[in-house]
Amino acid sequence: MLLEAAAPSPASYFAAAPEEYRPEAVFPALTADNLRQTLLCEMRPAAVLCGAAWAAPYRAQHGDLATLARMTRDRFAFYTLDVLREEELAAWIKVRVLPTTLLFRGGQIVARFAGRTPRREIQSALTAAAFPTRR
Repeated sequence: MLLEAAAPSPASYFAAAPEEYRPEAVFPALTADNLRQTLLCEMRPAAVLCGAAWAAPYRAQHGDLATLARMTRDRFAFYTLDVLREEELAAWIKVRVLPTTLLFRGGQIVARFAGRTPRREIQSALTAAAFPTRR
């Protein structure tokens, strides 16, 4: 008789992840409770990485944003949104693809990147959000 191994939960994948993949180790977590005080009051343009920390594309995007955050910490704010813990918030801001990176300015979404996005593309969009052109 063969014994079937129980499939590990997503949380167990995450628990074994290296420190750099732990979102709370690098970026503050965005929740329904702190959304208003966090993003709506944030004076700097902000990037929010939405996803599930156990997923490889999320971890790769998180690494890119961590690098970008180290380069630009004083000019931009960075946050994470765990879509498994904050399902209603993720639905409200229309997260459909994981990972999704949202850029906010003045409490409004100014850019949305669905899926794995090159760091330079996000950096360009953050810079454009910080220095918008007037029409």
